[in-house]
Amino acid sequence: MTSTPFARVGRIVSAPRDPAKVGFYIEVVDDSAGSTGGAYILTWLNGVGFDDWVESAALVDAAMDELSYAVEWFETLPPDSITGRHRHA
Repeated sequence: MTSTPFARVGRIVSAPRDPAKVGFYIEVVDDSAGSTGGAYILTWLNGVGFDDWVESAALVDAAMDELSYAVEWFETLPPDSITGRHRHA
């Protein structure tokens, strides 16, 4: 089990259980202080997005193992024009 970074964007490079997700961008958002008390695993590409909710931030690594994504995490956030990411204020 690896430690999944929060609030960092990456790109899915392998997804044996869901090959269609290869190439998607991914970010894990901690919502433990928010309304859900858990975390979201957000994936998106070309304006199409999905989210997986995890009951607690402590369970994110196990959820990522279950999803079986291999992710290349970016050191800095790529420009939105590249990732197609939209932040809501």
